[in-house]
Amino acid sequence: DDGSELQTRIRSMSTPEDPKIPVLDIKEVPKMIEKITNVLIPEYTWIEAGRSIIACDNAMKKAGSGHKIVEKCKPLMETEAIHDARKRYPKCLKALGLLDLNDGWKFYKDENNTKVYSKYDEKGNFWIKVDGIFYGNPTTCASIWKEGDLFKEWFPFVSHSEFFYKESDAEIVFRYGGTNPLGKSESILHGWGCSHMHDPDDGCFLILGGSVKEWRGKPFPKPGFMVTRNWVNDLSILVEPLGLNAEGEEEVRNVLISSLKLPKLPTWFMEWVLGKVFINLVAAMSSCGKKCDAKGSETPHAVRTRSDKFYSDFLDVKFDEFKEKRGLK
Repeated sequence: DDGSELQTRIRSMSTPEDPKIPVLDIKEVPKMIEKITNVLIPEYTWIEAGRSIIACDNAMKKAGSGHKIVEKCKPLMETEAIHDARKRYPKCLKALGLLDLNDGWKFYKDENNTKVYSKYDEKGNFWIKVDGIFYGNPTTCASIWKEGDLFKEWFPFVSHSEFFYKESDAEIVFRYGGTNPLGKSESILHGWGCSHMHDPDDGCFLILGGSVKEWRGKPFPKPGFMVTRNWVNDLSILVEPLGLNAEGEEEVRNVLISSLKLPKLPTWFMEWVLGKVFINLVAAMSSCGKKCDAKGSETPHAVRTRSDKFYSDFLDVKFDEFKEKRGLK
């Protein structure tokens, strides 16, 4: 083995936009692999896991095939969990860049502290970007997106939603749909989370995903009569705590980018989608969040977040640590 396979992996994962890949000595690699496997991956920190995997790859490449530590660590770097992290890292990094850039987007409107943009890409896919302020607890904000079966409680024009599969605390497959002026439609999405809150510079919680035709070889139920099943090419959501505003309300930056496989839309329909659905999206979330966070609340989201330790024992803790690092109230 001349190390070419490792180098191929490094090229496929490394990007000029990620200068934060650490440099390791070969002696540090075993402990780093242990950290990746036992801490970073279980805590869904895919960006830090990916950077650490590349650092291990680089150190092993530099030490060369035949080195005792390299030979010992090779099988540890070939687990299913490591392979999964390799795939998720560049997706998270790409999403982080897309969510923070406005280049190439056509501005539509700024209303209720929410900016909405749209564009078509070279393949004709329709992209929507919503950049707004959610007023409330960042954990509540993340939970409203994560609990896909509760979309019917708040998402504009959605009347039904349900889980199909729950792979982990931060990975789900679900369906949601309803009736709009063009008829009945639904989407089936695979969504997963990335905790990126160890980094005070660009820290946030990410939710990524898109449509799937089947799950682990199992087909989904066919859509009902006269129901169109929409295809979501890509979905990226950012949840970033900003701290308290002058009125003492907690603010959270909430950005959504979605790419939809749609025919070229007439202007009137595009403006309807942007104006009726997405301009009100963050406001609808904030309203749902305030009801959830109210003392003694028994809304479906409140009941869910109180009973799920993923929120109290993990996400709340990570957001609090992040706010402390940034010096936020």
